[in-house]
Amino acid sequence: MKLRTIQDLTIIDGLKPLRGYKPITTVKVSRLKVPSESELILLSANLLYQGSQIIRGTSHRTGNLSADRCSFKALEIMSRLDDYENKFVDMLEFKKIRKDFKLNGLYK
Repeated sequence: MKLRTIQDLTIIDGLKPLRGYKPITTVKVSRLKVPSESELILLSANLLYQGSQIIRGTSHRTGNLSADRCSFKALEIMSRLDDYENKFVDMLEFKKIRKDFKLNGLYK
């Protein structure tokens, strides 16, 4: 992937799905199967991408899935990263978020 200038990334049409990317590091936080910080940042970015797809109309709203809900969940995940030692996300919650927000297709 070629790097783009920052000016291109300020336009909502410039958002691309983050398919096929792996976390920078594979080191887990602990033996509790807690996702790393980079995996949570990727999840947050994919939530924002899903919200932008809903706004554009290319992704259909199903049930209670909306652009606002996707954005708020992304902000909640990012706020947990500030104190990740005490407020972490376990793998069950991580997988549930991916399933609830229909993000599993972005991870293939």
